[in-house]
Amino acid sequence: VISISVASACTNMSADAEPVLHTATIAGLSTRAAAGAEAYVCTYGYDSDPGATVTPVNLDSDKADTGVTTGALPDALAASPDGRLVLVADEGEDQLTVLDSSDGDVKATIPTGVEPDAVAVSPDGGIALVADGGDGTVTPVNLHTMHAYPPVRVGNQPDAVDIGGPDGHTAIVANLG
Repeated sequence: VISISVASACTNMSADAEPVLHTATIAGLSTRAAAGAEAYVCTYGYDSDPGATVTPVNLDSDKADTGVTTGALPDALAASPDGRLVLVADEGEDQLTVLDSSDGDVKATIPTGVEPDAVAVSPDGGIALVADGGDGTVTPVNLHTMHAYPPVRVGNQPDAVDIGGPDGHTAIVANLG
């Protein structure tokens, strides 16, 4: 069993405010991820000074590793059940960024609805749901193909989502508005 802790609430920007993609190898990340000794924290920032990174934290040493740049205003995180993927809802980019937990590299960026505020992964790890607070939708994402399906209208300002139920096929969405 692999356990990765994630904390939602998500800075590495170039001078022209474009994200700089992570390319450096983080020593020991793969081993810590497999052992459940890694947490991830979003550096959200503000609209006037947006953050753009997710920082892996070594739980064995209580030290932060090099931040992984995802996109502007990373707002929420979720991990796949097997711990191999870390999903980041990038509110400022209207996208879901998928990270490989073994090395921190960006595997995919997938367009979502407007201002994604939350993300959840199905118990089988095949589907992610992204709550798009800016347009009242939830965007389903196939994590095998890294492809988004058409958004589903759910109400005003969805800002939390979870997947579960007896068959793992039930989603609950909380609408702030």
